[in-house]
Amino acid sequence: AVYADYTWKRGAVSVTPGARYDYLGFSRESLVSPRLAVNWQASPGLRVWAGGGVYYQNPSFLSLGADPANTRLGAERSTQAAIGIQREFLRDWRVSVEAYHQALDRLVVTTDRTDGRAANLGEGSNSGIDIALTRRFGGAWWG
Repeated sequence: AVYADYTWKRGAVSVTPGARYDYLGFSRESLVSPRLAVNWQASPGLRVWAGGGVYYQNPSFLSLGADPANTRLGAERSTQAAIGIQREFLRDWRVSVEAYHQALDRLVVTTDRTDGRAANLGEGSNSGIDIALTRRFGGAWWG
């Protein structure tokens, strides 16, 4: 795998496009995953961001080893988008809220439960909101 990105900053806004290249030896797949992130530092204690991209996950070794034909399984794909906000308050405290959506395809599913054969036929989606309250304890330590 090889990954590269570059960040352009203009005032309180930064834009970071990137791309990752993966080669899967079993399936002989070459995969390119574009990504993009945008950050806006609205004030010293308030940050807003949005981003998205394509992400691949190799099939598990359990799936690959279940049947000799499974060595041709491709990577599972997730196309993701997220938007969030982070607010610092008090001393060393942060709260962040992030909404996200993932469109999943090429998921590895078992096609025959008796012989362990699988194929990249699954698909689905996932959406949600993450809320995190964090505190800096010192140096690089957060909780």
